[in-house]
Amino acid sequence: MKNLISKSINRQILITFFVLILVSCTNPVQKDLLNYINNEMPSVAKQETEAMKAYGSVTGTNYKNDATTLMTLRHKVIPIYGEFRKNLESITSKIKTEDVRILHETYIEAVNIQSSAFVLLVDAIIKQDYQSLAQANEKLDKARKIIRDWQAKLNDLCKKNNVIYPTIAH
Repeated sequence: MKNLISKSINRQILITFFVLILVSCTNPVQKDLLNYINNEMPSVAKQETEAMKAYGSVTGTNYKNDATTLMTLRHKVIPIYGEFRKNLESITSKIKTEDVRILHETYIEAVNIQSSAFVLLVDAIIKQDYQSLAQANEKLDKARKIIRDWQAKLNDLCKKNNVIYPTIAH
């Protein structure tokens, strides 16, 4: 009797396991999201990190002077970030589902705003225009907010589709 109950429980566990596998294999958003997280985004993350590290090296507490900031923006940040932006946009054609596409478009929006802020910063430094500097900083703030929204949407989409992905800080 005990052996029969044990076999029945094992059978139920096996059936549940196979149903979970079947469901996970047939969820196109989950599959697309896993590809987005594990393959597509890591392929461009290094460029973004490199550009933002260069930007951080000449701003805030690391600010030295306008000439150094201008040189870094022109020769490192903007070219690297531009390449990152181009590669990020190319991911769009690899996305299969509407949910992941909408998520990705949110990130592209933030990147485009941030990219235009870097160009505006160059112009503000050259012209010593504090109004343009303020506008660039507003754009950077707006881009950071959109990136935080993207992170929240990414985490929500992962939860909704049973994708384990650690909460990320950007």
